[in-house]
Amino acid sequence: MPARAGSTLPSTRERAEETSALRIVILTPDDDTDEYDRLIAMMTAEPLRTQWWNDAESRADYGDSYVVVYELDEHGVEVPAAWAGWIQELDLEQRFWDGKGGVGIVLRCCNSYVRHGFRDRTPELYALAYQHRHEHVVARLGLPAYSFLYAQPIPLHLADGWQYHTPIDQPGESRAQPGGELHRWWEMRRPAIVMA
Repeated sequence: MPARAGSTLPSTRERAEETSALRIVILTPDDDTDEYDRLIAMMTAEPLRTQWWNDAESRADYGDSYVVVYELDEHGVEVPAAWAGWIQELDLEQRFWDGKGGVGIVLRCCNSYVRHGFRDRTPELYALAYQHRHEHVVARLGLPAYSFLYAQPIPLHLADGWQYHTPIDQPGESRAQPGGELHRWWEMRRPAIVMA
């Protein structure tokens, strides 16, 4: 019988990756440092909380885990510049119903964002956070996964085996605020990763 690709997240030693002027870290609520709490506090403070909601209709929830890309701000201080989140949850909506009782635990990839001030300066930040999450979380856990995405990040997901669930020509539509920018989004799904 095939085994799931992996069942554990990287060890603490594997969680941080240094690149030129960047540090990429996996932060979970189970970490024994206060870095996770500082991240959530920053994400839920104004003006970031409102910017993030207006841009992406997304926000931080305590309990979600994140791949965080740190970069130096205009004052030379290392700050979270981008992140890609996820949470393991029960498949209560039966997204991956197999006719035999469902799959149980699924991975919801969510709350990905690049902060204002870093988007134009370092346009590859979203891809870095996404790729790190895919390699160190999605592929390693091997769970079926789903996400709701705007058009821009969809090519990255398609290249890694994600598939449209929402018909391509029938995106969902919403606005963060009445009269705000119209957002179009698609639900994407990825089957479980199994190894022979």
